[in-house]
Amino acid sequence: MAQQLADLEKEIFGTAWNKELIKQKINNDEFLYWVYEINSEIVGYLAIQKNFKELHILGIGVKEIFRNQSIAKKLTIELIDYFKESKYATGRRKKSIARVWLKKGSGNIYVNGKKMIDYFKKPNLQTLICRPL
Repeated sequence: MAQQLADLEKEIFGTAWNKELIKQKINNDEFLYWVYEINSEIVGYLAIQKNFKELHILGIGVKEIFRNQSIAKKLTIELIDYFKESKYATGRRKKSIARVWLKKGSGNIYVNGKKMIDYFKKPNLQTLICRPL
């Protein structure tokens, strides 16, 4: 997929990151690409930068021949609908504040932008975190 995204960016904008950099950003969970496919070909995308608090749309790209089909609008609506189903909660105790986003996904748990097993090293803490699930 990284090669397809690099080719699409080059076609649309005349310049692009190479596929290795795109792969690295996706694998490090820094970027999310929301893609629109027609017949297994990526014809549009939203590039989204993630951090543990919010998402930032960095760019929208759609192939020239598909621009009259409102693909950018469809991608944006899909993204909004996906996060509309998210649940947000805040917990407070003394001077501490915990903010939590729950959304459909892979089942991975992140704490302050790190994977749960990297943040909580002790197995008993990991078990406590997963118990309500």
